[in-house]
Formats: sequence, structure tokens, C-alpha cells
Amino acid sequence: MKNTHTPAPWDIFPKDDTLEIGNYGTNAPLVRLSATVPTNDLEGWANARLIASVFDLLSALEDARIALTFYKNWMAKHTEGRTDYPFGIQTEDKARAAIARARGGEA
Repeated sequence: MKNTHTPAPWDIFPKDDTLEIGNYGTNAPLVRLSATVPTNDLEGWANARLIASVFDLLSALEDARIALTFYKNWMAKHTEGRTDYPFGIQTEDKARAAIARARGGEA
């Protein structure tokens, strides 16, 4: 059985001197990550924003990987079989690996 994450969106909920990050919606299980940080801790807030934005980042990366694959295939058909393109196959491979890691699978 494959583990799945709590669905998006996740938000930041300041509570006293704790930043709680999670989905508190009625259709999602109550999940939270918490970090005790002073309310004026800019690094703590930056980390919380990054964690809460991960679903948007993953979605954008999945779309970008599809676009890179499409472009590589287009290049192969329209440029006499060339598949070298400015961002290269390595970028597509990195995106594929990062998506797999986030999804808990293999690239």
C-alpha cells in the first residue's frame, strides 16, 4: 500500500509562539507539522512558507516536466531527429527524479 500525503492546500497557522502548518479543512484529516519559533523569527516563517507551498511547487514541476518532454519530442520530429534542446535532457531527468521522490516512488 502506497502512502499518500494530506491533500492541499496547507496553510500556516500561528498559535502563540508556534507555527503550525497543515490542512485543517473539513474534508481532510487533521494533520499538522509544528515548530516552536518566536513570532518574530523570519527564518521560521520562511521555512513555514516553503513547506506550505510544496503542493504548488510540485504541480508546477509536473507541468514543466510534461512541457520539456513535449518539446523534446517536438524537436525530434521537426529538426531532423535532433533531441538536444537548451535545457537538456538532464533537466527533464532531474524533474522526473524530484517528482518521484515527492510522490514516494521511483523515477
